[in-house]
Amino acid sequence: MPVGLTDLVPTNDSDEIVYAKRLNRDNYTRFVANRTAVPTNFVTIVLRRDAEDSYKLWSAWVGQKTPQFPGDENETPESRPFWRAHALVWGNQEVQLNTDRKDWPWA
Repeated sequence: MPVGLTDLVPTNDSDEIVYAKRLNRDNYTRFVANRTAVPTNFVTIVLRRDAEDSYKLWSAWVGQKTPQFPGDENETPESRPFWRAHALVWGNQEVQLNTDRKDWPWA
């Protein structure tokens, strides 16, 4: 049973792709402009251990865990192939002004 909608969708050659920096982020995110959010059965919660051996919430979202974006300090070998084939739905997240572009920003 779906728990909500996820902005993460697979993409193909017919999709309108745009890259932009989300608020409070230094790295680009891949977005798709001609798609809508889809139902998902997943919720992801990221916890970080602190110095006192307890855990703090680092991030949480409706949807599956994904590789870090290319260019991120925690980028993995799966990051670039994954983000060439997936994107977040454009318009559902705030982005920094004047950071949108059409070309792949991760040379």
